[in-house]
Amino acid sequence: MIFGGDFRQVLPVIPKGTKSELFQASVVKASFWSQVKILKLRQNMRSRNDQQFSQFLLRVGDGEEPVVGDDMIRVPKCLVIPWENELSINEFIYQVFPNLEDHINDASYMVERAVITPTNEDVDMLNEKMINMFPSEEETMYSFDSVEDDMRNLYQPKFLNSICIGALHKLTLKRGAPIMLLRNTDPKLGLCNGTRLLCRGLYQNLIDAEILTGQYVGTRVFLPRKVECHGLTNRVHSGLVQRVNTINDDNKFYKHHTRCYVEKLEHKIKFSSNNWSRHVAKDKLSKLKFDNKKVKDQLERNGWRQWS
Repeated sequence: MIFGGDFRQVLPVIPKGTKSELFQASVVKASFWSQVKILKLRQNMRSRNDQQFSQFLLRVGDGEEPVVGDDMIRVPKCLVIPWENELSINEFIYQVFPNLEDHINDASYMVERAVITPTNEDVDMLNEKMINMFPSEEETMYSFDSVEDDMRNLYQPKFLNSICIGALHKLTLKRGAPIMLLRNTDPKLGLCNGTRLLCRGLYQNLIDAEILTGQYVGTRVFLPRKVECHGLTNRVHSGLVQRVNTINDDNKFYKHHTRCYVEKLEHKIKFSSNNWSRHVAKDKLSKLKFDNKKVKDQLERNGWRQWS
């Protein structure tokens, strides 16, 4: 039997468990572990041309990188776009999508780029800013919510639309905008969770799109409205999201130009050393850049002056 993985990253789940309880439940404490032969992979293939960066990843993975406050590491300055004013967000977006107006219908340009962020609120804000950069006319589509067997009309649509059930209530798109599926809608045709597409046309109940990833690259598909039932009937557009993603959504694939937007310190980002390597490897990927708006001020208010 072969086991694969990084024991610094893959830990058992114990609700409200302590660090020692997690360690005791791990495979290294199993009765057969003394008979296991361990083979270690020692070379970082993604960052093999940048030894300084590789050593940084190893220090993060081994827990040897100096921490600030509650186990927060200082991100190297070369990976950071500092926050100066509101225009910093525009600079941040330009780092990912330079000369966007010249590449509106360029599928190869769009498929290589992404912005990731910890919260849905930041996703909405960045998507709104970026969709306004496209020159075509925008179309806004809304979901329609209703409660099954709600004979007395106890639940108002405004309240229902405020409940997050994994689908967007409001979706604003333009022709040429990149989009991503969040559900498996038709795996046989390549329409799976994580499939990236380019919007080619917008209709009342359909979205005309071109697949950008997988074996069906270049295929034109129609994404219809669909009904989802979980006590709450929700008519939505096939689990779509625009091209800004939360970090968990975006850990599935590599891109050449990836940036991470962080606004609030309370939203902790737990990158394992493997995730750092996947998103930040300088020989294969562009730098992962943090917008540290409000982070420095929050640290100083808490007395953590070491941050720079």
